[in-house]
Amino acid sequence: VGRATDAESTLEKALGELGELDQFVRQTGENSSSRVKRDRRRALLVEDDANECELLAGYLRMSGYVVDTACNGQEALRLLAEQPQPDVVLLDMRMPVLDGPDTVSSIRRCPELKGLRLFAVSGTPRDELTVGLGPGGVDRWFSKPLDPAKLVEAMNRDLVPTGVSA
Repeated sequence: VGRATDAESTLEKALGELGELDQFVRQTGENSSSRVKRDRRRALLVEDDANECELLAGYLRMSGYVVDTACNGQEALRLLAEQPQPDVVLLDMRMPVLDGPDTVSSIRRCPELKGLRLFAVSGTPRDELTVGLGPGGVDRWFSKPLDPAKLVEAMNRDLVPTGVSA
C-alpha cells in the first residue's frame, strides 16, 4: 500500500537495535533469564507508535524488566490506578487522547503515586514543552532516536533501592 519504504526503515531500525541488544548481552556475560530471575523491576512504557513500543518493550524485557504498555496517557493513568505501581514510567510526550505533559501533571498531583520515577522518551526537544526536570516534572529526559542500551543503563543505575550500592 505504498508504505514499503516505511516498513524497510522500521525493519532496518529493528535489526540495528537487535544488534545492540546482542552486543549488550555479550558484554554482560549473562543470559536474559538469569537477569530476569535476579531483577524483577517493573516498567510502564507509554508510547503511541506500535512499532517503537514493541521494540523498546522487547528490549526492556530482555534486559530483565517486567513491562506493561499503554498507547496514551489516559490508558497509562488507568493502569497506574489498577495495577501495582511500577518502578518507572517511560513516557512519550506527543500522543493522542492525553499527551505526555498532561500525563506528567496528573501523576504528580496524585498522592498515591508520590515518588514514582518518570522518564521522558521523546522526539520532541525538552525546551519545546512545558515539562520540567525534577519533583514536579520528569526525572530524566531521553531523546529519540533512542539508544536502548543507554536507557537501560540509566534505569539500572537510577532505580537502585535506597541503601543498596550499585
